Amino acid sequence: MMKKLMLFAAMIAAATFSAHTVAADDADFPTKPIELLVPSAPGAPSDVAVRAIARRWGEILGKPIIIINKPGAGGAIAARQVATANPDGYTLLTGYDSVIVALPVTTKPGYDVDSFTYIGGYAAGPIYLMVDANSPWKDIKGFIESAKVATPPLAYASYGVGVITHFTAERLWELAGVKLNYIPFKSSPETAQALLGGVVPLVLTAGTGGMGSNPKVRMIAVAGDERRAQYPNVPTLKEAGFNVSLDYLAGIMGPKGLSAVVERKLASTFARAMKEYEEEIRQNISRAEMSYLLLDGKGLHQKFKDRATWFTQMAPRMNLNK
Repeated sequence: MMKKLMLFAAMIAAATFSAHTVAADDADFPTKPIELLVPSAPGAPSDVAVRAIARRWGEILGKPIIIINKPGAGGAIAARQVATANPDGYTLLTGYDSVIVALPVTTKPGYDVDSFTYIGGYAAGPIYLMVDANSPWKDIKGFIESAKVATPPLAYASYGVGVITHFTAERLWELAGVKLNYIPFKSSPETAQALLGGVVPLVLTAGTGGMGSNPKVRMIAVAGDERRAQYPNVPTLKEAGFNVSLDYLAGIMGPKGLSAVVERKLASTFARAMKEYEEEIRQNISRAEMSYLLLDGKGLHQKFKDRATWFTQMAPRMNLNK
C-alpha cells in the first residue's frame, strides 16, 4: 500500500513539475523566431499586405517573424501545414476566405474552418467585375440584360473553382435570374489575359491585379458594402440593386490548441502592432489594393464560420458538392 501511495505521489509531483515547466515556457514565449506561412508567391497581394505587420509585430514580440511563401493547391498546402503543426505558437498562417472557408467546402484539404486558433484580422480586399473597355457594357445591369438573351450563354472567368470570386458571381447570377458559363483559370494573371484576349466578356478578380489602370479594361462593379477609395467611380453591386457584398478577409491564425498564454500574447501584440504602426501598415495594405481592418480572433473566426455556412448552402446550387 505504501509503495502505491509513493508511486501516486511521484506521479502527481511529475505532473505538477511538467505543468509548471510548460507554464514557464509559455510565459517566456517566444524564445525563437516565428514562421508565418503565406499561401501565395512573393509580391502577391496577401504577401505584400502582411509584411509590414510581420516586421513590426516581431519587434514588439522580441523575436523576428519570418515570412515563408508557400503557394500551391490554392493555398491548401500552407494551411494544412499550419493546421497540423505543433501548437506551440511558432508556426502561423496568413489566411483568407478562399483558403480557410471555400476550399474545405469544395474539396478535402485536410482541415476546416475550426482547425485553427484565430489571432486577428488585418485587411479586407475588394472583388471587382471587369469587362473590355471596347465592350458595349457600361455597368453590371447592362451586362446582365445582355446575358439574359444571349445564345449561347455568355461566359465569365476567375482564378479557380470554388474560390470566393466564383461564389460571388454565382450568387449574383442567382439573384439576377441568369445563367452564365464559368471558365476557371489557374491564376489572376491568366484571367486578365483571358479578358484582354477576348476569350471571355467578363472577369471577377480579388483586387485588380494591376488592371485597374489599364485603359483596355472597364471596371463595372465592386462586390463590397461601399465604393473603394482607389476607384471611387466604380459602383457597388448593391447600388445596382443586387445584395451581394463579399469583400475577402485576411487574418492571422495558428494551429488549434494553442495554450491560453501563447494565444493571448500573440493576439495582444498583434493588436498593439496594428494600432501603434497603423499608418505604415495602412500604406502597405493599400499597396496590395486592400483596406486596413482590425478584428480580434473571435470576430474573425465568427465571420469565417458564417461564410462557411453560406458557402455550404451555395455549393450544391453551383454543383460544387460533386
